[in-house]
Amino acid sequence: MTSPGEDAAGTSPGPAPGLDPHGAAERDTAPALQRALAPLSRFVLLVERLSMAIAGICFVMIVLITAVDVAMRYVFNAPLIWAFELISDYLMVAIFFLAIGATQRFNQNIGVDILVRRLPERPRAALAAACLVLVLGYIGLVGHAGWYVFADAWSNGDVLAGAIAWPRWPALLLVPIGCGLLVLRLIVDLIGNLGAAGGALDLAAHRRVRAIPVELGPVSRGEIA
Repeated sequence: MTSPGEDAAGTSPGPAPGLDPHGAAERDTAPALQRALAPLSRFVLLVERLSMAIAGICFVMIVLITAVDVAMRYVFNAPLIWAFELISDYLMVAIFFLAIGATQRFNQNIGVDILVRRLPERPRAALAAACLVLVLGYIGLVGHAGWYVFADAWSNGDVLAGAIAWPRWPALLLVPIGCGLLVLRLIVDLIGNLGAAGGALDLAAHRRVRAIPVELGPVSRGEIA
């Protein structure tokens, strides 16, 4: 006779088609904080992808406007009088502030870690959390001040000096928007580092979730930020 877990040949059946034999076990052993952090990380990642897409469109516009302006200047002797102001006062500002959150996600902001990298994981995470609190406070102040400058320009109808009276408020609005994007990413990083410092979350797992916010699916080395 064969046992209930064996087939007629005496071997145990394999996993059901389409099911990951390790996924359920990995999901059960996932830290609770990691599971709670995944939805927030997924939302922030979605916002960052949208902002990066808009920043990419702005970059393409810069290239196209510059090419047309050069052709009009040297071929037809009729340059675009609005090209410089649009690029320098709007598009370049948009590229910077819309990409600031994604830059933090990939750890591409300038940092000095010659000593921090030598620390064990938990003290390193605690020190990173303390730094993130300071950065959050500073970026919050910048965003708050930027909002009031934008509101003042909006209410007064301020315009830029130049051949065309461009309104100032669209460029000024990008400051609080960019700060908001960075604050969202810093909050995700802060929660993850606090969890790693307290032993409730593995720091490597946090880096995986913040880069590719899945519950606990396999992630290749190249996907880890």
